[in-house]
Amino acid sequence: MPAVTSGVSLSLRALCEGGRDAIICAWCTIGSCPRAALWGQLNENSAQGINDELQIDLSNIADPNPGDSYYAWILSDKNQSESAPILIGRLTVSHSTVHFVYTGNRQHTNLLAFVSRFLITEDSTSNPSSNPLIDTSSWRYYGEIPQAPSPLDKLHFSMLDHLRHLLVESPELQIRGLHGGLAFWFVRNTATILGLANGARDDWHRNNAHSIHDQVVRILDFLDGSSLVHTDVPLDTPLLADPQDSQVALLGRTPDNPDPPGYNYGDDAPPGYVYLIGIHMVGAIQSPQTTQDQRKLAIQINAGLDNVKRLLESVYRDAKHLVNLINTQLLQSSSLSILDDLATQAQYAYTGQLNPSTGQSDGGAIWIYGNLQRLASFDVKPYISPSS
Repeated sequence: MPAVTSGVSLSLRALCEGGRDAIICAWCTIGSCPRAALWGQLNENSAQGINDELQIDLSNIADPNPGDSYYAWILSDKNQSESAPILIGRLTVSHSTVHFVYTGNRQHTNLLAFVSRFLITEDSTSNPSSNPLIDTSSWRYYGEIPQAPSPLDKLHFSMLDHLRHLLVESPELQIRGLHGGLAFWFVRNTATILGLANGARDDWHRNNAHSIHDQVVRILDFLDGSSLVHTDVPLDTPLLADPQDSQVALLGRTPDNPDPPGYNYGDDAPPGYVYLIGIHMVGAIQSPQTTQDQRKLAIQINAGLDNVKRLLESVYRDAKHLVNLINTQLLQSSSLSILDDLATQAQYAYTGQLNPSTGQSDGGAIWIYGNLQRLASFDVKPYISPSS
């Protein structure tokens, strides 16, 4: 039987400019990343509305037998035996390929929160089964995100655990009332800094030095985190950013004695998002079941993360310079040059820079989020019964 070329991955929902409730949706497959402009509402108290769609791209798929059809299902974790399988649709094979998009349910449930397996059954077109778990003889293609704890992981997390920490809920954030995963807040706060940087530059043209100063303070609030920003702003400067959203720094400090990924840090200030995403990604690809493509992708994501860190450090240096200037200095032309650079570096950190060879932006926070989701794809293969 020819090898199945598979691409089954969750959709991307990343925060963009346009206010606290505006999110832009794009979807990526393993082989390419087409984009679609969709809109939804962010639920700030849960992971709802994130990772709520599934894209299926399969090749080398044989036609079903006459009178039968293929049916796609998503299944819960192996240790969740009481969870019912979810039928996501009947699949059509065209020239040995399958292309299908599951748009999720009305609640925009985060699929990665409870789904870790993908199944295709072959069953009667006119009278299919409502539960494929009863009779596995109908199973034809199967894939799962590795769920076995990694022997190298100090807290015994699996690849699935770390992907959920990145894209659904992380112990570091959940204890602080921040939901949606590390990667979501990394993108969201980078977008917030971009909005503040653009606002500060606009304030220069309005001759509003007080507002420039406040915008710069808020940028440092997000870069340093609420616990440490006092070291970078003038004495007695209050926290101006949302105290909930700025609990975890974007940059932060690299620990001298690092704790394993998944440690929640309790009452201590955790390291920044850049650091936390990096160590959780390492934890994810340590799984013995990680594919070569996933390891290659992880290297690319890490390079992108280093690039965003460098850009945010440039934003930090500009903000550090500006925050100590008096009002008359903030309105000088030399300050506008710094504000221009600050806004440019923040833009690159969020959207990435244009790649002339592809015509697309890559290397920014949005690009990192989308590629982290590609790590959460299913490697679909013809199903082989354990008793075979």
